[in-house]
Amino acid sequence: MHKNSFEGDEGRYYEYAQNLLHGFYSPKGGIYLWNGPGYPIVLMPLVAMHLPVICLVILNAIFQYFSVVVLFKTLSIFVSRNKALAFSLFWACYYIVFKEMGRVNTEPLTILLIALFQYSMVLFLTDQQKNKKYLWLSGLLFGFLILTKVMFAYVLYVMLFVAFVAGFIFKKAAMKKILVMLLIAFTCTLPYLFYTYQLTGKPLYWASTGGSSFYWASTPYEGEFGDWNNETFTTYCGWDSLIPCNSSFFAKNHEADFVVFRKLNFIEQDEAFKKKAIENIQQHPVKYMKNCIANIGRMIFGVPQSFYFQRFQTLLRIPPNAIVFTFLLFSCIATIVFLKRISFIILYLVMFLFFYLGGSVLICSEQRQFYVIVPIILLWTAYLLQHIIQVKISFPKK
Repeated sequence: MHKNSFEGDEGRYYEYAQNLLHGFYSPKGGIYLWNGPGYPIVLMPLVAMHLPVICLVILNAIFQYFSVVVLFKTLSIFVSRNKALAFSLFWACYYIVFKEMGRVNTEPLTILLIALFQYSMVLFLTDQQKNKKYLWLSGLLFGFLILTKVMFAYVLYVMLFVAFVAGFIFKKAAMKKILVMLLIAFTCTLPYLFYTYQLTGKPLYWASTGGSSFYWASTPYEGEFGDWNNETFTTYCGWDSLIPCNSSFFAKNHEADFVVFRKLNFIEQDEAFKKKAIENIQQHPVKYMKNCIANIGRMIFGVPQSFYFQRFQTLLRIPPNAIVFTFLLFSCIATIVFLKRISFIILYLVMFLFFYLGGSVLICSEQRQFYVIVPIILLWTAYLLQHIIQVKISFPKK
C-alpha cells in the first residue's frame, strides 16, 4: 500500500520531525501548529538516521501488532483464554486499519497508545501492590496520547471535571487516584502548551485545526454533510481517476467565506472559522444536528460524503464495522440494564470512550476517528459476554 511519495498529511509529520531535530517545531518565520508533536517525536530517530520512508511505514505494522498483543493481555484479565483469543484475532483481522498502516499517519500509533492506556488503567485500578507505578504510567500514556491526537485534550478536560466532582461527592480513594493520574497527563503536555503560548499568546492552545473542522461540520448547505475540505476545495479530487473533481460544488457555497479566510494567518483563520461556525449553528441548528448524525454514519460506515460518487471500496468497510456497531449497541443496552453489576474499571473506560466519540461527532469526523477506539469496545463487549450475558447455541437433536 505504500507509495514512494507523500500524500495528504504524511509530508507534514515528516517535516515536523525534521523541525524538532533542528530545535523548533513550528516553521521558523511563521506559526503552523496543525497537529501535536507526539507522532513527530516518535519519527525523530528514524528521520535523524535518514532512513527511507518505507521504514517509517514498517513502524506502523509494529504498532498494530503490539496493539493486538496488548489487547489480548488486557482481555485475559477479565475473560477466558478462548474469548481473549477470539476478540484479539478479530482485532488482528480488522482490515479497515490496514489502509492507514501504509501511510506515515498517526492512527497506528494512536491505536497502540489507547491499547496501552487501557491495559495500564486496568492494572492501575486492580493491582494494589503496583498501584503507584501504573498510576504514573497511565498518566504518561494519556499525556502522550493527547500530544499525538489533540482531540483527547478535550476528553481530559471533561474527565478532570467528572473526577473532581465525583471525588468531592463520593469521597472514594479510587476517584482521588484517578484525579492524580489525569493531572499527571496534563502535566506531560505543559512543555508543548508553554511553547504554543509563546507563539500565539493564547493559553491552552493545542492546534490550529479545530476551527476548520468546526466550520465544515456546521455547514448550512443542503447536499453537504459536515465532512472536512481544504481551502481550495480539492480534498476529494484525485482519489479515483474515474470520479470527477467536485471542488466547484463547494466553491459555490464557501468561496465567499474563504476569500476572507485566505487573507488571515493560521491563528486568525482558526478564530474566524470558529466564529463563522457558531454563527452557522445559531442560524441553522437543525442542519447542524443532521451533520452530527452524518458524522456518526461517516465514522462507522464511511458515508455520507458531500458531492461524491459512490465507490465499491465503501462496501468493504461495512462487514467489520457492522459487527463492531452491533457490539456497541449490545454493550450499551446491557450496561444500562445491568449497570450495578459492571466493574468500575469497565465503566471508567466506557466513559472515556463516549467522551471521545461525543466530541468527535461535534466536528468533522471520518472513519479513522472511530477505529482507533475499537479496542475499548472489544474489551467492553467481551467483559459483558463473560460476566453479565451468556449466549448459548444449541442444535435440536434429530
